[in-house]
Amino acid sequence: MGKIWLAACILAGMLHAESAERKGVNIGLGLGIGKIDTTLNNKSDSDGSAATGLFTIGYGVTNNLVIQMDNIGLSSNHTNFSSKYEEVQGSYWGLGGYYFWNEERHSPYIGVSIGRTNHESTTNLFVKSMGKFGDSYKLTAGYDYNQWFAELNYIKGSSERVNSDSLMFALGYNFAIEIGLR
Repeated sequence: MGKIWLAACILAGMLHAESAERKGVNIGLGLGIGKIDTTLNNKSDSDGSAATGLFTIGYGVTNNLVIQMDNIGLSSNHTNFSSKYEEVQGSYWGLGGYYFWNEERHSPYIGVSIGRTNHESTTNLFVKSMGKFGDSYKLTAGYDYNQWFAELNYIKGSSERVNSDSLMFALGYNFAIEIGLR
């Protein structure tokens, strides 16, 4: 019971704390749900829902503009490529820019990034097939509230054998890091 109270007090403090600026180094962590639609060797399938994880590190040039590196992982086990694949996992690494309408920490934002994506699939015989890296891009729309964020991401990726469209909703927290001497 004491751990629950401690967690509730920390969460309440984070919600009511004075917001840090976006300017400078920021690290973000998020979790969410998503959907993957994949085409493998010209066989299309809707892979269903996917668990997602999000890691970002960026630099706020101003309080309105952030240059950021993203890593997103998606994992779905609802595939049905002729009952051959049991699970498809995808990962995305990209670099992009994000524009926040307001300088305060209560602001809608949009972003675009380009990067690389990789796909792995596991067959129903537990044989893992490594996908090749391919080009990708990500479009983002979200809202920032006291360093908490909620965002919707669309990721389009393609490699030699796999093309995918992913839609992901994530909730997370941005940690502002101060670097330098005072």
